[in-house]
Amino acid sequence: MACPDEVSGKVRREKCSPVPLPPKLEKCATSLRKLKWTAEMTHCLIEKVRGRPVLWDHNHELFNKIIYKKLKWREVADDLQQLFPELLDYGLAEDDVQKKFGTLKSTFQREVRKRLQYPEGSITSRWEYFKTCSFMLGLINNETSKLSYSVYPSQVSF
Repeated sequence: MACPDEVSGKVRREKCSPVPLPPKLEKCATSLRKLKWTAEMTHCLIEKVRGRPVLWDHNHELFNKIIYKKLKWREVADDLQQLFPELLDYGLAEDDVQKKFGTLKSTFQREVRKRLQYPEGSITSRWEYFKTCSFMLGLINNETSKLSYSVYPSQVSF
């Protein structure tokens, strides 16, 4: 890191002493750190979203209402912050939980597709969130996973 010399204004090639940030910027800098989702947080996220079908069920009458869904994602983020106070340091936003759930949903769909390629019972998923995400099995269809038919719980072994 280069620091300007106070007297000459030239840049010196040595480390600067860290300048303390104002409280508002300190919180902002803290929230820029990457959030490490624990298994417990992830399971809670899945359960909170499960209780709000508008967030994952494309057949729900309000699924296409963006503002309503944004409010529901905010509720999920608030619920998680109440359960895990350490999330307050990160300034957890609805976008964070929506992105995390989107990743989980994609992984779940990929796991289901893998299982359908093999005879029933010959392959089991080792992904730790598979059972928790199994409430979405009936929704995996042509739109969401490029399968030509719907998948039901009876077709996938746990």
